[in-house]
Amino acid sequence: MPPLVSSVVSLKQFSPAFFWRQRVMKTLVGLLRVGVTPEELARALALGATLGLLPTVGTTTAACLLIGGPLRLNQVAAQLSNYAVTPIQILLILPFLRLGETVLGVDRRFPLSAAEIARRVEESGFGFTLELGLSVVHALVGWACVAPAVFALVWLASRGAIGWLAEKRRHPAGT
Repeated sequence: MPPLVSSVVSLKQFSPAFFWRQRVMKTLVGLLRVGVTPEELARALALGATLGLLPTVGTTTAACLLIGGPLRLNQVAAQLSNYAVTPIQILLILPFLRLGETVLGVDRRFPLSAAEIARRVEESGFGFTLELGLSVVHALVGWACVAPAVFALVWLASRGAIGWLAEKRRHPAGT
């Protein structure tokens, strides 16, 4: 019978550093080992991160599959970066909404308080559903304004980092 200590889950397994090393780095190194080039990985990571910021929660996995598939991008890398940016996606929904409203010159901004939302539902009933749908369009416009810059920044950063990782793998320290 194994000792009790070995069967207890270590708290360090839940640390960000452990997650980064075990899930992200090992996955990327594994992809390099099977022949995925650093450039292919960088493109897939950039697309996954960019689509992962779509302000429509629950659609990013499908977006990566639908857009990355025809482009023949590595789906493991695309989904890895897609999931990695999920907390940022949630934080950016409102800024994307406000940016889209500003770009489109919207007069009546979507309410952010529960009281104002309740008032508008009472006021317009089903019309509020249309207003909600338009707010999603506004948020998508805001996302589209920054998506090219996000793609470029992630692509440049990951290209350099993965190139370094591939080089380190080819020439380990001490050889």
